[in-house]
Amino acid sequence: GPLRRRRRIFASQHRLDLRIPVALLAAVALFVALKGQSLLAGRAPAMCEAARIASCYDGDTCAATIDGRFERVRLVGYDTPELDPRADCPQEHHQGLVARDRLRGMIGAARDRKFCAHEKDHFTRDDYGRILAILMLDGRDVAPIMIDAGLAVPLPLGVDPNWCL
Repeated sequence: GPLRRRRRIFASQHRLDLRIPVALLAAVALFVALKGQSLLAGRAPAMCEAARIASCYDGDTCAATIDGRFERVRLVGYDTPELDPRADCPQEHHQGLVARDRLRGMIGAARDRKFCAHEKDHFTRDDYGRILAILMLDGRDVAPIMIDAGLAVPLPLGVDPNWCL
């Protein structure tokens, strides 16, 4: 009767909606599970080339020989502070030097160095003509290593970080 109907209406109006908290919990779990994973994780193997790295200008740009050609390479998945003259302040320049030196040290210590296309089967170039690639050192993507060390921020970020705070 009417009492049962009122109880049903009351219960439906005061029932906890768990969809949003459950969705947030799932998103956090996914983030934690993927943290530190390579951009290649879970994808078909990308095209990779042995990396003969001549130098690294900063923490995310290197010069290397790829397939017999000298190329400038922009490492994808992260962004590091700029060096002079593009740095906005002395702190950014200093942080850029630290990131560059860390990358150089990791490259020097690695026995296996590969550039992998961030596209499945081919390398692409950015607006500056640099090859876009994932740098794999001894089977590990350098992007999460640099990010976890606090030397870089993940890309795409959408905004440039303020390294001068």
